[in-house]
Amino acid sequence: MKFSYAAPHGRNDPIRRTILLLATTLVVGATASTSLAKKPPPAPKPGAPTVTIAVKPSPVTFGTFASVSGALSTKASGVSVQLQAQPYPYNGAFKTVATKPTTANGGYSFAVAPDRGTHYRVVAKASPDATSPVVALSVRWRVGFSVSDSTPARGVLVRFSGSIHPAHPGGTVLVQKLTSAGWKTVTHTLLRAATATYSTYSIRIRIRSSARYRTRVSGDGLRVTGTSRTRTLTVH
Repeated sequence: MKFSYAAPHGRNDPIRRTILLLATTLVVGATASTSLAKKPPPAPKPGAPTVTIAVKPSPVTFGTFASVSGALSTKASGVSVQLQAQPYPYNGAFKTVATKPTTANGGYSFAVAPDRGTHYRVVAKASPDATSPVVALSVRWRVGFSVSDSTPARGVLVRFSGSIHPAHPGGTVLVQKLTSAGWKTVTHTLLRAATATYSTYSIRIRIRSSARYRTRVSGDGLRVTGTSRTRTLTVH
């Protein structure tokens, strides 16, 4: 004798109810996981101290200083503040590079001169500790520029030269001329090794008319684009 079973249809089907229940569970679980992933870090507890931070100027030219400053919300003096840095490529741990106490109004200030782009934050050893947001300080190439003759005769060759800090042998220097449409690159040359701290460049250009010139080194991640001061060549 043969028996056959026809699966019931409709809402009362137990298999269908099980499938719907499993699907609903998966959707709810996925939604909860997404919510947790997007959840911002917890805010400081009410009454807990906070600390601000700002950096200026940014970017800063290589070899010059910027100020990292802020204040503790409690305005307490004598609280130890740690300055922590994370240099480019920004994938390492923050490390303490300086420490000083807050002033009479809870303020602090550090002078910094990094050799590359750097992220900064501070940790105030209050009760409990207060950690500032992260600020970024960009560093631009320091580009020197001089010419062998600023009043050349028409059609003569003038030497454009200078130094780049820090050392960047093999890098490219752009020579630009100011036109009615803005700055235009007229030629380029490569940087040569000079010392461990800087590189140099030199190129001769035939000058046919009076104009303003400058040189530039493009950014490379470690540093942002640096631009020299302008030089005016007056043809006679």
